[in-house]
Amino acid sequence: QYEKLKAQAPSPVRLPMMAGQPDFAWADEEDGVVAIKNGDEILYASLYWRARYGINHLARVHYITPPFDRIAVVHQEEEFEPSGQFYTRADWVNTGFGNGGIKYPGDLHSAHTGEKLPIPKMPEGVTFQVGDESPYAGRAQFYRCAYGSYLIGMNSTSDKTFSLKVEGAGEQTDLVSRKALQRVGGAIKVPPMTTVILRSQTGSQ
Repeated sequence: QYEKLKAQAPSPVRLPMMAGQPDFAWADEEDGVVAIKNGDEILYASLYWRARYGINHLARVHYITPPFDRIAVVHQEEEFEPSGQFYTRADWVNTGFGNGGIKYPGDLHSAHTGEKLPIPKMPEGVTFQVGDESPYAGRAQFYRCAYGSYLIGMNSTSDKTFSLKVEGAGEQTDLVSRKALQRVGGAIKVPPMTTVILRSQTGSQ
C-alpha cells in the first residue's frame, strides 16, 4: 500500500489543518467535540470526555502551534438538569472506566476515590442504574470550556438557550459563524445545538 501511494502523482489537494489553508472552526454538539484552525494555531477539544458514569467537569484538549504541541486535561463548567443521583468514584488507579483497567501491583490508591459526580436527568425511556456506563450519565446540556486564549460555549440541547459568561464588554467575533457577537450583561446567548468559540487577543478568557 505504501508503494502504491508513493507512486501516485502529486496532488494540489491539501487537508484542512495544513499550513496555508483557510481558518475555520467546527463543532459537533451531539458528540461534544471541537476543531479550530486559527492562523498557525490548531486546537482540538473533547468536552464530553470519559464521562461514562457522571459529569466529571473535565475536557481534553490538544493544542498545536509551531513551537510546541500540548495535550491537557482541563476543568470546565457545565449546566444540566440534575437527577438527584450521584456516582461515587471507585478506587481505580489505572483508568476511570472499564472496572479500572489493569491492576497495578502494590498498595496503590486513587486520589479521586470517593469523589461524587452528579448524574443528569435521563431522557425519557432510558433505563439506568447508578454505576452503569451510559452515554447519558455524564452528558451535560451546556459546556463552558476556557483554554488559553480560547473560550468555548456549547449547547447540546434542541430546545434551550444558555448564556456564555464572557469577561469584559463589547463585541467579539465568533470563530464558527465569523459573526460579531454583542455581549449583554457580560454574557452571550448560545441557541440550541449551537457552539460559540471566542478568541481573546489579549490573553486568557
